[in-house]
Amino acid sequence: MQGSQKVGYAYFRIMPQFIDMSPNPAKVGSMVIVHLTGVGWTQYDNIYAVDYDNAYMGYACGFNSHGDVHIHIPAIGTPGYHFIDIYPSPYQGSSILPNWYGMPQLTYAQDHPGDTLPAFHLVLKVTE
Repeated sequence: MQGSQKVGYAYFRIMPQFIDMSPNPAKVGSMVIVHLTGVGWTQYDNIYAVDYDNAYMGYACGFNSHGDVHIHIPAIGTPGYHFIDIYPSPYQGSSILPNWYGMPQLTYAQDHPGDTLPAFHLVLKVTE
């Protein structure tokens, strides 16, 4: 502003970010917490679907947490390395079957209906 006259403006965007996964390594049966921040609030960008070793676990929502998401995941499976994949997913829409909403959208980079959002691919070391 120059006095009461607008002379310029700028936009900014908060992108989802991975903050931390702890503990890592984790003992079998212990709880691991994945922390994301900047998760959006619209029906297209407020949830992330979670896979553990390519199996769907559910989703985490950033709507009521002001974009600060903590995902609690039990460290399961045999000792060794396990993979946690977190994909953007639309929360809702008009399709009834198949129900694509809340599921991992593996093609998110090409056809996510909302915006260009990142996925997160993590490696967890599980110990005895």
